[in-house]
Amino acid sequence: MLEALPESTRLTYCSSDHVFGGVTGPCTESRPPRPISEYGRMRVEAEHVVATARPDALIVRVGLPIGPSLSGRIGHLDWLRYRHRAGLPMTVIDGEARAAVSADAAARRIVDLACSDVRGIRHLAATRLGPRPELARHLCTVLGIDDPRFEVVSRGSMRVPHLGVVDLRTEHRDALAQPLPSALDL
Repeated sequence: MLEALPESTRLTYCSSDHVFGGVTGPCTESRPPRPISEYGRMRVEAEHVVATARPDALIVRVGLPIGPSLSGRIGHLDWLRYRHRAGLPMTVIDGEARAAVSADAAARRIVDLACSDVRGIRHLAATRLGPRPELARHLCTVLGIDDPRFEVVSRGSMRVPHLGVVDLRTEHRDALAQPLPSALDL
């Protein structure tokens, strides 16, 4: 993509809070990444490639966007709906909380940032963190699922690493840095 994109074209790369994991405290733009999964490591590598090739690029790190997916089976919202309709339990990770925001609000903010003169790394913060069990219960209410079957498991019991608490915040104070409403407030 970098080779095909003309030098004069501004590049905005959407990254993820997966660049952090197993950390404590706020995760701001100046905090060094600490990925704990291959997915997170690939995101960090992609950020480095973009920043090196295009010093004027914008890298936007997003927490957990909540909204419908194209397939209807991926993403937290669709996954809960799919599991419920299939009569399958919904496994929810305890000990994990993220900056969960509406996918629509995140997309609008990313477009606004891309159309601005902002460069470097920006985080999309939420007004509050969304612990996964609380978020799942809230989204089931939003979806009209009256009797959800949850299996709450500890983060440490999982075979693959899970992020834990990633408190995605921004150091910036301009209008495009304002926290987005938490998905818990949808």
